[in-house]
Amino acid sequence: NKGAKAIQRQLKRLLKAGYNAYLPGNETYIVRVDLDCQGMWTGIVSTFEITVDPTEYPLKAPLLVTCVDVKTMFHPNIDPTTGEVCLGSLITDWSPMNSMDDIVHTLQTGFLCPNWAGVNQACTAMYNADEDHATFLHHLRSLGASGASSSDQVDANMQVVREEIFGPVVVADPFDD
Repeated sequence: NKGAKAIQRQLKRLLKAGYNAYLPGNETYIVRVDLDCQGMWTGIVSTFEITVDPTEYPLKAPLLVTCVDVKTMFHPNIDPTTGEVCLGSLITDWSPMNSMDDIVHTLQTGFLCPNWAGVNQACTAMYNADEDHATFLHHLRSLGASGASSSDQVDANMQVVREEIFGPVVVADPFDD
């Protein structure tokens, strides 16, 4: 089966890249990936499951991406009851050229630059509760996040991600000829 072979190849690439990734069972096509979360969530290691249909993958997107330890993860893009991760355009605009690497990269980017209009509205509400995000950052620290130190660091992390994705921000001088 081509899908199963593609999953095995991509799993090997994730292992070579230093991720703890594995198939929990031989007949199940749920890839488990342990991520060292970034940004405000630095210090938290979380396990994600990527469920694929081996008869359709990589032609079709994964069926589901979930956070296994949803009870200890507080993130705007992770459903607090089911653990389902909202990956947005990666799934809706899926291409057979995409791989497990792309899914893992999207998960990592979601920690550096989260979508605050995500599925976990309680998370977004806490983030917006005060101007310096102190309540939210305190909650993340209580979960073990060492990256949740200040709103200035949050802004700096988001700027790094923006530049990584879009390149450096260049502000044109309107009076320059």
